[in-house]
Amino acid sequence: PLPLTLEELYHGVSQNYRITRTLRSGETQSVKIHLRVSPSWRDGTRVRVPGVGNERAAGGFQDIVFVVEEQPHAAFVRAGDDVLVSVQVPWADAPPRPYSSSSDATEDDADACGEEDEAVYVRALGGREYAVPIPRSLVEAADGTRIVGAGMPVRKGGKLLGRGDLIIKCVYLHLARHFLDRRLTLRARWEFAFADADKGQRHRWQQLKKAMHWKL
Repeated sequence: PLPLTLEELYHGVSQNYRITRTLRSGETQSVKIHLRVSPSWRDGTRVRVPGVGNERAAGGFQDIVFVVEEQPHAAFVRAGDDVLVSVQVPWADAPPRPYSSSSDATEDDADACGEEDEAVYVRALGGREYAVPIPRSLVEAADGTRIVGAGMPVRKGGKLLGRGDLIIKCVYLHLARHFLDRRLTLRARWEFAFADADKGQRHRWQQLKKAMHWKL
């Protein structure tokens, strides 16, 4: 395997490896391999390096095939030529903005947030920082904001044809706490209604928690 980070697959990188190959005589030989990683590579890409493997019985040397193994990234997830990132934001009680069915934005549009707009700032793999307005509805947040041309490089025949997109999705921090508060409220009401409950009622509460996958 050839382990590579998402940054290395985005920018491209040159790496040197040293391997030990076996000769026909039984002796071993150290060989230095220089690999130039192309930004078009992705997980599973097979890279053949000719004539650097073990010596064949009939003469000549075998080829070595490296298989790219993309390493997990702490923030980004690659989806084809696109890059996805989730950003945690607090829920704001401000009135929602009118929802637009078009959530695509160019690189310049993403930076053009008004002074009154609340925004999240995301630094893409290329190093550029984008300011994206925080969505004011769950529907808008689910769609995410697509920054056209801020994703992974797309190459063919050694030429850069373009780039995929960066998709930014906001995850509201209040939701988990909101549902937790509702569960706690339900438990309080249950205990109030069945303050002197017998063992059977307490057992029903345990069954309810198990059925709803609650951890209280």
